Amino acid sequence: MRVIPETQLYNFKVNKVELIESLKRMAIMVDKKSGRIFFNICPGVLKLTSQESDSGDAEVEIPCEYAGDEITIAMNFRYIEEPLKAMNCDRIKFEFSGEMKAVTILSEPAEDYFHIVMPMQM
Repeated sequence: MRVIPETQLYNFKVNKVELIESLKRMAIMVDKKSGRIFFNICPGVLKLTSQESDSGDAEVEIPCEYAGDEITIAMNFRYIEEPLKAMNCDRIKFEFSGEMKAVTILSEPAEDYFHIVMPMQM
């Protein structure tokens, strides 16, 4: 099995600062054990939600560039937050092929660095 996908069918782009700020706000409400956050991707809007935990649940929406059917992917927010710190760009591109397939995180425009994240069970 390949860890790095050869091709991915879909992608969405977001502003890096908006994504980092949204993840920071959500970190308070994310279940500390799983770190699971849901990325609900729709044309024009990325909705980040956390599962209900002891402290409640959270929902944040930020604009995104996406042309495709609505999809939800669950990922560990720490695995999204950490690579963003190493990326020196204004926009971030997420490439994916489905809910349970590897997600590639790249800077936009692309540089030498990219990060692969495996989704979590819903």
